[in-house]
Amino acid sequence: MTRNIVFAGFAIFAMFFGSGNIVFPLSLGRTSGDVWAYAMVGFFSTAVIVPFLGLIAIVLLKGSSARFFEIVGTGLVYLGHKCGLPKKPVAFVGAKIGALMQLFIIALIGPFCIIPRCITVSYGAFKFTHLALEEYIFAGLFCLSLWALTLRREQVIPIISKFLTPIKFSLIWLLIGLGIYYAPITQLDACNAAETFQLGVLSGYNTMDLSAAIFFAAAIMGFFKSVDGNNTKALLKDGFYASIIGASLLTAVYICFVYLGAIYAPLTCHVPNVEILPTIAQHALGPSASIIFCITIVFSCLTTSVALTTCWMDTLKELNIFNEISYQTKLLISLVISYTISIYLGFDKILNLMGPVLEVLYPALILIAIIHILREVSAMKIKR
Repeated sequence: MTRNIVFAGFAIFAMFFGSGNIVFPLSLGRTSGDVWAYAMVGFFSTAVIVPFLGLIAIVLLKGSSARFFEIVGTGLVYLGHKCGLPKKPVAFVGAKIGALMQLFIIALIGPFCIIPRCITVSYGAFKFTHLALEEYIFAGLFCLSLWALTLRREQVIPIISKFLTPIKFSLIWLLIGLGIYYAPITQLDACNAAETFQLGVLSGYNTMDLSAAIFFAAAIMGFFKSVDGNNTKALLKDGFYASIIGASLLTAVYICFVYLGAIYAPLTCHVPNVEILPTIAQHALGPSASIIFCITIVFSCLTTSVALTTCWMDTLKELNIFNEISYQTKLLISLVISYTISIYLGFDKILNLMGPVLEVLYPALILIAIIHILREVSAMKIKR
């Protein structure tokens, strides 16, 4: 297994593991008591397996998120044929709807919702250090860092895998290791295994990481294309193994976070979900907790924002939107949008805006991913 595959696998982990991926497993562990393992199995099914479907679908499509959404047009053509409608107009409308769906989802999980949410969550962690810095200044510094890290598109994956990921991964495991070592001796509450499993399934679903997986995988495959060229066999192999590594790393951290949530439940039972990790950090790290916690959250949110910004820019290019404008100008405009939304909306309003829309689209994305996997695997078998 080459170093590029390992780097890409770690990059996948770093892209996915943002603020919500910290809060959900900890909150789940807190409510699962002595059957936290059942909760983790449920969480794994929807927080790891479902996004993995998206990763594999895009790998099989050789990194084309546009082809992922083309099935919308194909479906409309089929329905139009059944209804006796002319093929060309229906195919044209279907292609436009597929492209609009692709653009809408990446805009939602990119500059209009998730990136602003990452900024607000990072500022919330920064406030934990009690340092005096206004939110508009912090948001500006965050966007400036984001601009510097994404200014050169071809360097984004190497930056994530070789620079941001080691820092982020090390800090997360530092918190996990010390959290487990200094965990209080406590008797876990008895809970219902079936109900806890169902809660785990729902919590994993709420991460809605399949939406991001579609675009993250496209960015990873773009990186492999720069290494492997158009060697189809090498692209599929590298993309598959990188996805396995990324999913395995996510699973390992999720297990530890659900466990931490369970054993620290007596200390965190009265704090909001977003304060579970700070409470654990304070117990395990003492006075240094605020700085380490702040750095961990900021790096987690920054890495995810870098990935999403890159995917957003790639989608604009792939759909031939504003191609007359330079990459640097479009990047600057996108960051201004994210900055403005983060300042004027805040975390709760952003979450309320994004949640209902993705809840409608998410089941459709799961179905599309499964269809693509079945079709591409069947096509590969026929070629053999």
